[in-house]
Amino acid sequence: MTQNETTCRAEGLINLRDLGGIPVEGGHLRSGRLFRSAHPGALTVSGAESLRALGIRTICDLRSHAERAERPFAHPWYGVLLHLPIEPRVKARLDALSGETPDPADSPDALMRQAYRVFIAEHAQVLGAFVTRLADSGEGRGVLVHCTAGKDRTGLAVAVVLALLGADRAAIETDYLETNRHWRGTGRLDNSPAEVRAALTEARLPYLAAAMDEIATRHGSVAAFARDGMGLDDETLDRLRTALVA
Repeated sequence: MTQNETTCRAEGLINLRDLGGIPVEGGHLRSGRLFRSAHPGALTVSGAESLRALGIRTICDLRSHAERAERPFAHPWYGVLLHLPIEPRVKARLDALSGETPDPADSPDALMRQAYRVFIAEHAQVLGAFVTRLADSGEGRGVLVHCTAGKDRTGLAVAVVLALLGADRAAIETDYLETNRHWRGTGRLDNSPAEVRAALTEARLPYLAAAMDEIATRHGSVAAFARDGMGLDDETLDRLRTALVA
């Protein structure tokens, strides 16, 4: 890794890492405060104990209702579970694409970029609720955020937090791309066209850039997005900084 975030281990949980050490304005993220991962549906008893030992007490689950029903928590250990659903509606459209060369307007890459724009346009309040939970997490109580792969919805939520805390673009992109070292899919897409499989499995910077462009187009800046889109006030952002920044 090119920054200080740490890959953690919990049996049955993929793509788990502590974001402590990522440089932000005025310092760096505290260790043991913000974690990200794929879904914990295969978490073992031993894995749950590992998460408890890391100090994780709050879970922010970004999966849809259907995803949660399909892969529920196998071994709950948390104190607070906050369900903040972001529906991955683009997957059905990707699955419908044939293996032939698609129209560029409906290519897998174009659909993924559109999905990230929709995350910003339609789910700003969900992102606001996530940031508020982080700000209110309390001393010594870690927060784990996840979706299914811990890649797109989780990656964007973390990118927004880092941007709010003044991380530079390189640090945000480094964290986002780190998923490619840990996530290779579940095998469910093995029969999908290669370009569809790659688009759904890989973290790609143009997807993240599409979300950031949507923020700039709609609000002008991340700070304005926090206020007008996510509904966050200055006090909440101050608490976020106090909770996460060393």
